[in-house]
Amino acid sequence: MSKGAFTGTQVNFEAGRRIRERRRELGWSQETLVEQIARDLGIRYDQSSVSDWENGRVESPYAVAVWLESIEGDTANHIKRYSPYLLPRAA
Repeated sequence: MSKGAFTGTQVNFEAGRRIRERRRELGWSQETLVEQIARDLGIRYDQSSVSDWENGRVESPYAVAVWLESIEGDTANHIKRYSPYLLPRAA
């Protein structure tokens, strides 16, 4: 692996950490997050999915991460927070 490349596990952990952080900034429970995703994005998840994302057990949906950052005018910051983890890996 090239220097500076992220493993899938690291990406999952960092993205999940940010989802948890943002959810807490908004004052939402995991269940509230699930309800808001269903309402705003029309995608159904359950609380255990959110727990899995936040703990880095599975990859979190990028659309959910971008949407979460866009709430309350924070749209530009998702690039700064997520782009290091989305860059293509060196072969």
